[in-house]
Amino acid sequence: MTAKRYQIHPGLLRNLRAVRIGSRPARLLDAQGKIILGSAKAPAQFASGQWSASTGLAATEIVLNVSALPSDGGSPITALEYNIGAGWVELIGNGTGARVLQMPSAGAQYNMVIRAVSAVGSGPASEMKSVTSGAEIVAPPEAPQISIASGGGYAGSTYTSTVAGQWTANDVDIPGETGASWTMTREHEGAVIRCGGSNAIRMWMPTDLDAGTKLIWADPKRQQSAGTGFVSQLADQFGTNDFVQSSPSLRPVANTEGGDPFISFNSGTYLESTDAIPTPYIAFVSRYKTGVETAFETYHVLIGDAAGHRVQGDGFNATQWNSGPLRKNGGAAGLVALPMPKSLFMGVPARAATVANIWLGSTAPRWNGGLWEFIALSAVPTEADRLILEGCMAHRNGIAASLPSGHPYKLTGPQVAVAAPATEEWAMAAGDGSVTVESSPSDPEPTATPGDGSITTG
Repeated sequence: MTAKRYQIHPGLLRNLRAVRIGSRPARLLDAQGKIILGSAKAPAQFASGQWSASTGLAATEIVLNVSALPSDGGSPITALEYNIGAGWVELIGNGTGARVLQMPSAGAQYNMVIRAVSAVGSGPASEMKSVTSGAEIVAPPEAPQISIASGGGYAGSTYTSTVAGQWTANDVDIPGETGASWTMTREHEGAVIRCGGSNAIRMWMPTDLDAGTKLIWADPKRQQSAGTGFVSQLADQFGTNDFVQSSPSLRPVANTEGGDPFISFNSGTYLESTDAIPTPYIAFVSRYKTGVETAFETYHVLIGDAAGHRVQGDGFNATQWNSGPLRKNGGAAGLVALPMPKSLFMGVPARAATVANIWLGSTAPRWNGGLWEFIALSAVPTEADRLILEGCMAHRNGIAASLPSGHPYKLTGPQVAVAAPATEEWAMAAGDGSVTVESSPSDPEPTATPGDGSITTG
């Protein structure tokens, strides 16, 4: 008997489970004569090694990889499906390869099965496999940021942090300072300041000048010996030439103003350097008498030497220095010194080349007034170094408001650039969504760059 052929619309094949002609079963063949339905069976079960599921890179993602297909049972596989317990979902494509699936939740564990489907029907579900969806990518916490909220950055200035934490100076904890703000102290001027893992702020100090230019730095705010209220020694912060006075009757008074120590000379007291030095360039913060006087008394000299020379003092003129010109509070150089409230002077003095022991308070009839800081350099500084030194001394002595309006350090004192404490690399670890932090070695110590007073790290 000749076989009869019938045409069935392809759209009907998906839901077709059997073909019968009358009471007799029939076979369904494709165009090449391959059995589609009839004696064909549903696809076989996926073997464990024919598919895998792994955590995706992005949040909620799972990667389903079909490496091989099961037997089709004699009827072409028309679809692949997966189930995580919420019903069967058809995959894109019916062949091998990887598919990225979106799960309902990130970082959650799912039990998954898959199966193959043909015109005959659906194959059995595979063995169950557990897989975790991609976790939410946690952005690294932003490092705290510190800034100078008030003041010029030196003692008395308020530092604030965007995140409260342990404040440190040169990576050493400052006891009791764990809040979102901190006040700079004299002890920590020039130290590298951080709050937790924040950026760093380091204020420039005279010790950052080129070593070849530093002669003397005398500062009562940092160190002086003042037994019974009189100064017997003023330590050199450069560590080479202290100022001393062995005779008690000639010692100046140890005074305080606004919480800051200074020295008061009263026409008969002085301090002498331990070694003979030249004074090619000087910088000092001083006041003459009460600060309002408009005329010098004869021979009132602030800086002299053991040979009786007036290195810096009155110039037989009611208001002028004996030499100059000197810059007053960062202004243009000039000879006029008075009136002299607490003021900053910088320049080349008289007797700059004379090598002798330096006297602060000088020779008779000596200075009458206060001294807050004195620096002697072996050479005239560069313009950049001068501005840096001016800014530092003005802020540290509370007279920054007297600097010219265009001065680069009028509002905030000079700072030293400090590198970040570590290099942080944030990476998503495939499979568990964890974060790995890799840190580089700690910062090297800052070192001075000759000529401009700046600091680099190496």
